[in-house]
Amino acid sequence: LIEKFSKQYPAVSQKRISLILTTIDRMLDAVGKCDYITLQHFIEFEDEKQKESFSQISSTVGYEMEPSRKNKELILSAIVINNRLTIAHTILSLSDNAADYHGNYNGWAVKSTE
Repeated sequence: LIEKFSKQYPAVSQKRISLILTTIDRMLDAVGKCDYITLQHFIEFEDEKQKESFSQISSTVGYEMEPSRKNKELILSAIVINNRLTIAHTILSLSDNAADYHGNYNGWAVKSTE
């Protein structure tokens, strides 16, 4: 699976892919059984222009923007199917695409719906 993902998402190292998959497994254990979860993604950019460009593209594919205390950080959220492969593709795709805009994907969190 790691080799398949590394070909599909070349900007993400195999070591990082392995870490992401391990973290997803832990997250799924903590979240428990539910059909959907809302994920927040944290991406930091070198400058505001790159952040804005990535933000515009992300909004066209369904991500919502959330406020951040950091000027160069973009927080995206979206509801995803609670499935390991779906979540992995979501995270790896964002990480890979952010690299094209000189962005660094800093991780994700499950957003509380309460």
